[in-house]
Amino acid sequence: MNKILIIEDDLKTADAFSSIFRLTWPDAEIMVTSNGEQGIQKIEDQQPEIVILDIGLPDISGFDVIREVRRFTDVPIIVITARTDELDVVKALELGANDFISKPPRKMELIARIKALIRKKTIDDFSFGNISFDKTQRTINIKDKKISLSVYESLLFEKLILAAPNTATYAQLTECLWGEDNEENIKKLKVHIQYLRAKIEKAANTSSIIVNRSGLGYFLRNP
Repeated sequence: MNKILIIEDDLKTADAFSSIFRLTWPDAEIMVTSNGEQGIQKIEDQQPEIVILDIGLPDISGFDVIREVRRFTDVPIIVITARTDELDVVKALELGANDFISKPPRKMELIARIKALIRKKTIDDFSFGNISFDKTQRTINIKDKKISLSVYESLLFEKLILAAPNTATYAQLTECLWGEDNEENIKKLKVHIQYLRAKIEKAANTSSIIVNRSGLGYFLRNP
């Protein structure tokens, strides 16, 4: 773990979380902001591994932060909430938060929840040769170039890297996106693959990463 972002306007609560993190992960970079808009910007610019988010912020609500952040990243978000705010918890989880913890933070509980999210994130990291894929962040790393993917592109690339070095079939890829394998969906798939291939090749200055196997599907070639 390298970066932890705390979005919390209560300084005592933010300090309590910071102290827990410094004791447990002394090498981690801990960032704190009391502002939701600034928090969104930090998530986009700094790409933290974990976000601790309060629902009640002075500018925009934590719900708005989750909604906006989920437009561009799947970074794990732990929501801070009062014990009685069950409806807030439900709403936060439905918007895309990964977990919640009550105020005041309990050290062992917080550590356990974060470790659980880290384990899940590790499971969501894949590699094939010189290509690595982070499912949580929806990013590919090739030749030290980080490429951000849309939701559809991420779903496609996950299937491709899980199949590598073998071929991901048309059926596997179309069913992943649309739940059905038919000629129309195969045509749409080819368009999505074309855009994804161009995006990767332009960013990484390389070619033939995604290769078609005629009549069967697509496979990844290690650059």
